[in-house]
Amino acid sequence: MANLLIVEDDRSLRDLLAEVLREAGHEVQVAANGVEASRLFARHGADLVITDIFMPGMDGIEIIMELRQQVPSPKIIAISSGGVLRQRVAGVESNYDVLDDAKLAGADRILYKPFDLAVLLQTTSELLSA
Repeated sequence: MANLLIVEDDRSLRDLLAEVLREAGHEVQVAANGVEASRLFARHGADLVITDIFMPGMDGIEIIMELRQQVPSPKIIAISSGGVLRQRVAGVESNYDVLDDAKLAGADRILYKPFDLAVLLQTTSELLSA
């Protein structure tokens, strides 16, 4: 099947995703943060990367932007529990969702945690066949 890279700082979720995707026939590498993911990608590449957004060190938005500079660039799924953040710019307060930033940075798809594993498998399949 395909070579996948999972970037997730929550160990139990990272292990679950890796197990499900391996059972689906994929070769899976895992990283606990963006720095580790960057090193793994440089050594092994990946057809598809699944990355969390909020992680210590290099976050998901940074890893998405870095991956978009690679040739060939992998397909990317950004995952997060969302996180609508409030910001005040020039005295105007507004809300934005970090997964919107992930799309702007280059994520092909976004999934809100918690997500159904069947949806992850379907999304993975769709992106790999595109």
